[in-house]
Amino acid sequence: MIDLKKVKIFFSYKGNIDAYAKATINCQSEITTKEWMIIDSFVQDIFLIKKNKTSTIFVENLFKKMSEYCENKEVIDYILQKVK
Repeated sequence: MIDLKKVKIFFSYKGNIDAYAKATINCQSEITTKEWMIIDSFVQDIFLIKKNKTSTIFVENLFKKMSEYCENKEVIDYILQKVK
């Protein structure tokens, strides 16, 4: 489950998984690679939506998927707010 803490970590590293991996090499990672990739996928899809490059079905499917993976609406809203 993707929570707000994980999303904030993702954005604090500007989506750079290599930088995060190097920074956490000697400690327990708080976010898995799979979770990182899911958040990254959400960010890319939202970017396309904001540029009006998607269909209505694409938008509906994305929000359904986000609801399944994200802990709550606050997490989804945070991601939406961060993507420019």
